[in-house]
Amino acid sequence: MSNLFKTFDDEFHFTLDAAADASNAKCKSYFTKEDNALEMEWGRGPIWCNPPGNEDPEPWVRKAINAAEKGATVVMLLRPGLNKTWFHLCLRHGQVRFIGGNDFACAECGQHIEFCAVIFGGWHERFTNAQSPGGKQRRTLDEVSGFGPANTILTFARDG
Repeated sequence: MSNLFKTFDDEFHFTLDAAADASNAKCKSYFTKEDNALEMEWGRGPIWCNPPGNEDPEPWVRKAINAAEKGATVVMLLRPGLNKTWFHLCLRHGQVRFIGGNDFACAECGQHIEFCAVIFGGWHERFTNAQSPGGKQRRTLDEVSGFGPANTILTFARDG
């Protein structure tokens, strides 16, 4: 997972980890559970946020949207929930990058885990570039659906 963070950090240069603790913080500045990040002002970023996996991500998504409306760029790592309201908010308000590959497996059960990174705010200029993070070319749906290389990133963005 640290390589994934590095890929995005190389693109965005994060200044805040909005959901961390002293043992896993990715940035010098971070909010812990005790800080209650959902009640804190996140500033203008760029902000990394990997919400706790055991919590409903919708409040985190709404907070990221709010921060983006105030000028921040927020990159949020999530497990896609195509039938969830919060995921539809991501599609409507952010750029969604689906991330797949064999490097992501559950430590407890060994099953393959899919992730997506959602970029809220400030990403329009980067999206016009023909490269995705790490200099990889954007992939087609066929390549991502199992016929392409591991760790493929597929990007979707709203119009306008």
